[in-house]
Amino acid sequence: MNQTDNPEWMKLVIPDERSEDDRFAAVVKTLAVSDLLNGLSGWESAVLKSHKTADHILHQAVFLTDIGLSVAVPEIKDLMDSVLQHVSSEGILQTRIQIQAAYGGKGGPDWHWMLCDAPLVYTLALQSGALSVGQAAEGITFLVNLHKEDGWPCRIDPLLGKFRGPGKASDICPFATLLMLKLMSLDPRYQNHEVTRQAGEGLLSLWDQRKVHKPYLFAMGTDFQKLKAPLIWYDLLHFLEVMTRFKWTRSTQQIQEITAILRAKQDANGQFTPESIYRPWADWEFGQKKEPSVWITYLAQRILSRMDE
Repeated sequence: MNQTDNPEWMKLVIPDERSEDDRFAAVVKTLAVSDLLNGLSGWESAVLKSHKTADHILHQAVFLTDIGLSVAVPEIKDLMDSVLQHVSSEGILQTRIQIQAAYGGKGGPDWHWMLCDAPLVYTLALQSGALSVGQAAEGITFLVNLHKEDGWPCRIDPLLGKFRGPGKASDICPFATLLMLKLMSLDPRYQNHEVTRQAGEGLLSLWDQRKVHKPYLFAMGTDFQKLKAPLIWYDLLHFLEVMTRFKWTRSTQQIQEITAILRAKQDANGQFTPESIYRPWADWEFGQKKEPSVWITYLAQRILSRMDE
């Protein structure tokens, strides 16, 4: 295994003086990553029926790159070779999606893109090293240009027909907007771009309106505020992880308020305990709600460190 770019979190799991290469190998073994790696070979047949499907290969692969794996790992390289083979006529990386005819789809699975998966596929490509920012620039630009003034609405591959998420056409989709900002945080062109700021302000405004406005059914109440991993859905950790990547957001009242909620969840040792879990991840150390989690603590402390810069 090649060394990860996150030696800080490795030291939380393997607190000794081994080399980074040896430490990373030990972490991978400790976190039982091998099962996830073995499952990546199913990309060509995997069907995305819901973007909240926690054990879909796309979410598993992004998590693997979050902990530092790249195309230097053969299973990641093979996955990305498959991912890069499926490109739409617009030049967008695709996912095998199935939408029932009753909801405006064609019923059967096929390769398409939606704004609630395409940004994540590009994030995977960049984090894994399968594509450089320059190689991904055309696709990223296409997705960015689908924005409206305050973020991104539900936008899909035209071949999917009339499908749209459960919201007003005039609303932004909070989840798609969060994923777009996550992707744009990896592209230096967009760190202080006008579109980035407009979209960020759009999401921040939803916090102010959280008691009355829940576009596309994405609320920011009790469930939103529970600590949960991996970062799959629209929740507090995912929201703060993305939004605090932009320096200009950290001083906003909304981020200060949401961060205060996060700070209040740490115990006397500065650790954080999961408050909700994804059942497919129940065997992982963050898949329980009784003890502090190394991974969630790492994510939370990284966010707080940014806020304290």
